[in-house]
Amino acid sequence: MWTRTYNRDSFTGLDYADQRFYASSYGRFATADPSRRNVKPRSPGSWNSYAYVEGDPVASNDPTGLLIYGPGPSYCEMYPEDPGCSFCQDDPFGCSNDPDPGPDPEPGRTRPIDLVTDYFARGELNTRLKNFSGSNCDKAFNSVIQGYSSKGLAGAVDSTEFYNVSNPFFAGSTQDDVSSNGSSTTLGNSIPFGTAAVTVGPGGAQASVLLGRNFFSNTNTSYQSNVLLHELLHAYTGWSDSEIFSAFNKYGLTNPNRDTEDISAWLSTDCTKTPTSLTWWK
Repeated sequence: MWTRTYNRDSFTGLDYADQRFYASSYGRFATADPSRRNVKPRSPGSWNSYAYVEGDPVASNDPTGLLIYGPGPSYCEMYPEDPGCSFCQDDPFGCSNDPDPGPDPEPGRTRPIDLVTDYFARGELNTRLKNFSGSNCDKAFNSVIQGYSSKGLAGAVDSTEFYNVSNPFFAGSTQDDVSSNGSSTTLGNSIPFGTAAVTVGPGGAQASVLLGRNFFSNTNTSYQSNVLLHELLHAYTGWSDSEIFSAFNKYGLTNPNRDTEDISAWLSTDCTKTPTSLTWWK
């Protein structure tokens, strides 16, 4: 059960601190502050994106991981000419010590980020794609997907967001929250029974991959990496399962088990054939 404290992640050995990872053995954060709002040209303490509340946890705190709150006059009160301080007018806390250096990509919206699952899924995919260029799958993708490149597919790994729908921090978020697809279905209710993963969104940078209990219960590396590649294919192309089956039929992709997992099984053979076994990863 996750609580709003530091939690040890079994995949990485790091502590999850709501917005980023903390390496207790080194006494520092292992990932940078995800908020652009913490960088202030006139405050050198804010230049270290791996610090917490600019190195002053006694006088300040950061409950959301995105804004610094502390005593004394706010940064915007001290430097009202800073263009970023226009953001403070809409902040219920007055921005405290923290202006915004520029407009948000989606004004008024904050996309929740599952850092733990991102770290794990992207690591698995980067390993899976390490020798992908020149493979049979690479050639099949190049023949079928307009504008495809193995470099572009690898780049999609970091632009796609991944979520563990069993994590209570994110289970209540909606599909629209994570992909702007207009659906009010919560992430916790987005994975059909027996399904390992689902990709939501229009594809591209707004796509999000939702991972269910079935995905995490099977810890086989071949299984997980090819399920993730299957979902990345959705994110990269914006295609549905039926469109993928149709597009790659002449490259050995069939549907012998009448299950969308046949796509993952096909990928595991370097896109040469579709295994009929339900335990194709062994």
